[in-house]
Amino acid sequence: MVDEAAAATLCSICWEEASETCGRSIVRLQCSHLFHLDCIGSAFNVTGIMQCPNCREVENGVWMRFEINDNDEITDEDEWPDDNLPDM
Repeated sequence: MVDEAAAATLCSICWEEASETCGRSIVRLQCSHLFHLDCIGSAFNVTGIMQCPNCREVENGVWMRFEINDNDEITDEDEWPDDNLPDM
């Protein structure tokens, strides 16, 4: 009998389950390693290169990175209403 917990694929960035049923978008890199889309996206943004954190293979393609300029200011119209924020 196979232990399903042991057989689960984990995202090596956050160490949570990375499967079709985990409720998050999953990405398989060309090297076959699996990650959550938000996890690998953050890793690509931090390093500035599309490189697998496991095997260091560089992905072919272009990673779209969005940066905030100093000229981009938040106005009152852009602020989130306080009633939608969770209590801390």
